[in-house]
Amino acid sequence: MRNNILSSVFIIMALLVSLPGTASAKQSSDQNAYYLYGDPRPGSKFKQKLFKNDVPFDTRYSEMSATLQARVKAPYGGLKDSEHPPFPSEGTQAIYYPLYKANRDLRDEGDVLAIAVIGTNGEVKQVSIYKAPTTSAATLINYIISNTKFDPASCDGSPCEMEYLFETKLETKPSIAR
Repeated sequence: MRNNILSSVFIIMALLVSLPGTASAKQSSDQNAYYLYGDPRPGSKFKQKLFKNDVPFDTRYSEMSATLQARVKAPYGGLKDSEHPPFPSEGTQAIYYPLYKANRDLRDEGDVLAIAVIGTNGEVKQVSIYKAPTTSAATLINYIISNTKFDPASCDGSPCEMEYLFETKLETKPSIAR
């Protein structure tokens, strides 16, 4: 009887693995995702996922592989191979982590779309908020991006002024200790 139960379990597991849309399919579609983790939620040992992105949060543009650089360049249609957009000098964690920490108190949720003009010296010249869940969130995002140091865009090997696109979704997460 025990052998029958075990063989039934193996057959069911084999069927589940071969079905489309199971965990293995999700894993393959998520393999290009990177997460910014916080401390575990109260009562858990697992770190919580704060934000998801298609490039690593702690990597500078110059340290990225050609594939990752292409992901960063994708929204900037028309850039030549010799050109690249502006990028936070310390990676996108320089924006995402302060945003998470500050939003713990605001507890805003919703889509964010901001575009910043980055000068030839890497300083933010202007930030325009096109979408934010609240006025407080828009003010916060403007402040964080305005105070982030960027590596300037490059146009044919020379620093140039270019816009930086910032899109994310704010979600309320439990507080982390830092």
